[in-house]
This record gives sequence, structure tokens and C-alpha cells, in this order.
Amino acid sequence: MNNVYIDIHTIHTVPPSNMNRDDTGNPKEAVYGGVNRARVSSQSKKRATRTYFAEGRVDTEKDATRTRRLPKVVQERLVSLLEMEPEASKKLADLIINTLKNQKAKPLKRDPKDNDQLTYAFFYGQSQIDSWINNHKDSLLDYAKNGNLEGDKGQAEFDKQFRFEDAFTTGHPAHVALFGRMIADIPNLNVDAAVQVAHSLSTHAVQNQFDYFTAVDDQNTNEETGSSMIGSVAFNSATLYNFASISLQDLRENLDGDLNATKSSILKFIESFAKSMPSGHRNSFAHSTRPSLVTVIIRSDQPVNFVNAFEEPVPTQTKEGMESISIQKLAQEINQESNRWGDKPIATISTYKEHDAHAFELTEAFGESLTFPKFLEEIDNTLDAQLGGH
Repeated sequence: MNNVYIDIHTIHTVPPSNMNRDDTGNPKEAVYGGVNRARVSSQSKKRATRTYFAEGRVDTEKDATRTRRLPKVVQERLVSLLEMEPEASKKLADLIINTLKNQKAKPLKRDPKDNDQLTYAFFYGQSQIDSWINNHKDSLLDYAKNGNLEGDKGQAEFDKQFRFEDAFTTGHPAHVALFGRMIADIPNLNVDAAVQVAHSLSTHAVQNQFDYFTAVDDQNTNEETGSSMIGSVAFNSATLYNFASISLQDLRENLDGDLNATKSSILKFIESFAKSMPSGHRNSFAHSTRPSLVTVIIRSDQPVNFVNAFEEPVPTQTKEGMESISIQKLAQEINQESNRWGDKPIATISTYKEHDAHAFELTEAFGESLTFPKFLEEIDNTLDAQLGGH
């Protein structure tokens, strides 16, 4: 099967907010096209997408998590699945975790302040741990009863019978298959991400602003004047261009060739990418909005990010509004680049705000504007054809 790329482009206007801040507490920025832009980091957008993906949209047993508490998690699963006593489960969990050895044949490093934590977060599926424990249930119970649970000798004895590493080489949940996993100490546990996510940039120039606030003491009986606390928080507002791309072949391989899981993961990712937003200062700004345009271009050549549409920034003073002009400029870029390179995508499927004055140009670039449910249905049908009708 030749590789297929599912490119997702969105135009998303966000009101005053500080949803992804830098080390000084200010909204992240970048210079592009010679002017300062609002920026949302790819890491922040991926985190928001992954969190939205997981909230009630994935079966719990197929869910994934990222944590440093892997030793504690393994102990808890031993207690739950094998009904082991806490003391024995703690010793056995340590033996299991210590089979995960780095390239120098040393166990993964633990936090010196808390032995129940690794020194970095581990991304895995809950079902992977449960399956491994259940597959070795009798052997683990026998070892806990008759084996050596102490010291280097006990570890050497345990290592001859068990490889916890095997738990994480197959059966990846959708999150890991999509976003990948990097374990520098154990390269063969790495999973190449099937998704690329770009840093989101405003389509126009942006300057941060500051909100000066005060907190009033509700119990003040007028014996004191002034506020109990004062402070300030930075914010900006922006129309953002967001881009991500999924490699169909890479995702299929990461999911062990499961075609149904591949298709459902793509559809859930697209919905999550479109609807999710980073949550920084969410309670202060209530910045949740939805994109004015979501277009998916399914290609057989390579992923294509169309951010160059905004290298010349959208003017901030305009009757039509920056959102409308941003959609027009993206349409123009897609049309021009498609003609220049001779692009022939497999499909272009979109939902967007229609503009009568630019209807032909938008339709040429994005196709007909569909309702979001119909948009997902059309992607579903197209993926069926690419995956052989499964």
C-alpha cells in the first residue's frame, strides 16, 4: 500500500486569552513574515488534542496515560489482578520494572526522592500492562511465592524468566500509535509518531496586552481601604492557522494492521484536533470557540503545510474581518500552489463559513461546505476506499 497523508487545516479565531504561556507567564509568540505573531506550541496543541480524544471517546481499557508513576501503577495492577498482598506486590513490581534496562544493561533510573517514580514520564496503554500480567499470571504468582524477591541475585533470577519490555512492543492504544513514544534509554521501545503537528500561528500581527486586576476582601468592614491583592496577566486575541498531518501507513503499522482501529483513530483525531483548545487560564478568559474552517486534504504525495498563505500578514484593520480574509488567503494559497505543482489530492473535504462574495474561490479550494457530521461521514467513506473497504 502506498502511503497516504491526511492533512488537517483549520482557521480558528480566539478571543482574549492566555492559553499557552512561556516561562515569563506571557502568551507564546513567534516572528514570522517580519512581524510578531501569536503562537500556540505544537506540544500544547497535541496535549489538548490528546486530552479531548480521551474524554469519553475511548474505551477505558484502550486508553493511554503518561506518567512517572509506572512502578506504583504496576504494583496496583498486581494487587488488583492477582490479589497479591501489598508488601509482596511492591517487591514483585520492583523486579518487573527493573527488567526494563537501558543500553548499559542498567534498570531505568528512579527518582531519588521517591522510589515509586521514574525520572521521566512513560507513555503506555493500561491494557498493555494488564495483558502482560494476565499472560504471566501463574508464573508471577509462583515466583512471588517461591522465588527470590531480594537484591541483585533475585533480580538476576527474575530476569531469566520475565521481560516486561514485551508489554510495550505491540497492542499500542490509539494515543501512542498517533503521538508516538520516545524512550532514549531503550530505543526499541520507541514508537514513531504517525502524526505531525505544527506550531499554530496567528495569520496577522499581534501585540500582547495586560489585564490589571484586584481582589476584594469580602470580609472587609471598611476599616481598611484598598484591595487584598493586585496583579496582572498578559493576554492576546488572534485568528490562528493550525495544521496537522497523519501518515495512514505509519498509523496502520503502529496499530498492528488493524484497519478498523486505524480508521476510527483518524476520525477521532480530526474531531479532537478541530474542537480542542489548550486550557491555560481557561477560568479567567473562557476562551472556548470553534474553528470557522476545517478542511481535510487527503494526499498521496507528501504532507503540505499552507502557512505561507500568511507570510504577508492579514491587515488588522479591515471591514471584512481578519477571520474572513484569512479563509480567503488560505483558499488562494491552496489554489495557486495546487496549480503550480500540479497537485491532484485524493479528496478535499471541508466545513466552513460560507461567503457569497468569494463562493467560487472557496469552493475551488475547499469543496462544498458540509455540516460537521457530514464532513466526518465523507472522510469515513474516503478512508474506507483507501483501506480496501474495511
